[in-house]
Amino acid sequence: MIKCGFYNSKNGDRKYNAEDMTQPYKRLVSDGVYAMPAGQLKVTAAGGMKIQVSAGAAKIGSRWLESDAIETFTLDPSDVALNQIYAVVIRDDNSENVRDGLIALKKGALASNPTAPDVERSENITELKIAEVRVNKLVEEVTNADIKDTRADTTVCGWVTGLIEQVDTSDLFTQWESAYEQEHQRQQEQITNNQWEFDRWFDNVKDTFLTQATIVRRKTSEITTQSSGVKVIDINISDFNQDLDILSVFVNGFKIPESEYTYNATQITLNKALDIGSVVLVEALKSIDGKDAETTMQEYVKQEASANAAIENANAAAEEARTTAAATATNTVNAMKGQPNGIASISVSGELEQAPPQSVMFLAAHPIGSLFETTVSTNPGTLYGGTWAAWGGGRVPVGVNTADSDFNTVEKTGGKKTERHEFKVGYKGYFGSTVGSDDNMIQAYKYSTSSYGTYAYEGSTQAGVNAGIQASTNTRD
Repeated sequence: MIKCGFYNSKNGDRKYNAEDMTQPYKRLVSDGVYAMPAGQLKVTAAGGMKIQVSAGAAKIGSRWLESDAIETFTLDPSDVALNQIYAVVIRDDNSENVRDGLIALKKGALASNPTAPDVERSENITELKIAEVRVNKLVEEVTNADIKDTRADTTVCGWVTGLIEQVDTSDLFTQWESAYEQEHQRQQEQITNNQWEFDRWFDNVKDTFLTQATIVRRKTSEITTQSSGVKVIDINISDFNQDLDILSVFVNGFKIPESEYTYNATQITLNKALDIGSVVLVEALKSIDGKDAETTMQEYVKQEASANAAIENANAAAEEARTTAAATATNTVNAMKGQPNGIASISVSGELEQAPPQSVMFLAAHPIGSLFETTVSTNPGTLYGGTWAAWGGGRVPVGVNTADSDFNTVEKTGGKKTERHEFKVGYKGYFGSTVGSDDNMIQAYKYSTSSYGTYAYEGSTQAGVNAGIQASTNTRD
């Protein structure tokens, strides 16, 4: 099929779409980022885990994209164990439901040796990768050293070029990258060689230093203030020599100037008082006169023996403390196991606490007005203490109902076991009738004409079982 254009339309017989309009540019201008002015669509660090893409223009998928402001992206927090690489891409999405261009961030997979995400080149989507951002494990900030600029790499992006001047910068980019890697490797080798040369030199001259120079060792002590207003700090460094040693003072991690304190052989006096909880680190660089010092190995062996002895003493003390604590806990548990209440809890200080006696717990659960039911006649006061009174003898408890005058007061009584009724003059007695033929009924009502007496109605009670109910009547300690 041959396609061509553009021609004037007559009655709509020459219609063109966006694809037709971009077709000529495919052969005139290549895809990529416009190189001039410099710095277009460049990715840089923006502090913390943020990166930014500068303003600029690009041609992608025979379409144009232009950003007139800085675009900022925030990367995910770094992983605790693995590394990751992000890709910053320019994307042309010609799918029916998008039809748009944008700058996007593509996330690579977590790995010890991660790789960058690939660019997509499909029927509807074309991507140009302008940078790769490496996020190493346990980092809190991305720097420019972590960003690899790929705008010049024609395999993933490249610069926009014209019909005649076609520049393949992929080889140049590879050369730049290779040169960088070679220089980095050379620098690392130089550092290693320098270290080796220094070590060899020091091995040759250290004995001379022992007799003609000064050996420097670092010793420290640390305290945390237990109150406010503290200005005097103990140095707590053995063999501290005020005349020879170099002293530094750090408060909450920051080194304070020498003008902020004075010191003698045992103490430091600060110009400003410290708050409670301040951490003070005292550092002394100790000077050992070489002509009076032992050899390096002798001094090392001496220090190592001292350190090992301290460790052994600390381990012995810890083991003794553990054994003592275990024995104390065992004795306490054994002592409490024989008591009826057992162990209730462990206090804030770590001590085992005895539960309250049963009587105290029972009375705490039964304040004044509480009811105690039992199938025996024993007063609970004889079991748990407190004052109790028999309650509700021969009656069934009924709940209070404030809307009913018969039941609106607590402990109000009502009802009778036996109800009696009396027939008086005028009360209806019974209904009698005789039946004739044809359903003719003669009815007769009979009334009492004199007091007949009383009739006792024996009321029935609900099924139940008797129990002793006691009510609490006073407070207890």
